[in-house]
Amino acid sequence: MTFDAPNPGSDFGGVDGFVAVINPSAALGKGLAFATYYTSAGNQIVYALDVDAKGKVYVTGVATANVFPAGSAQHTSGLGNADAFFDVLSFAPPGS
Repeated sequence: MTFDAPNPGSDFGGVDGFVAVINPSAALGKGLAFATYYTSAGNQIVYALDVDAKGKVYVTGVATANVFPAGSAQHTSGLGNADAFFDVLSFAPPGS
């Protein structure tokens, strides 16, 4: 788990989304390359993600809370029952 996750708190209720990148060629039990999560009041649901060759992880989903974690800042102006989100995360791919 990343120590600088977008929101370091947990157990706010609702559904929390998470992202994990697995290295399939790693030794048994050593395959987790990167992991983080989205949590806040309401729901944060990850619907799709993609990883490029440079280690960027593109994440899309929906959040139902008026507060959405955004690194050291927070989005606090939800305009409806749910807002879509797009996030870009970076990690160092194995062997880089």
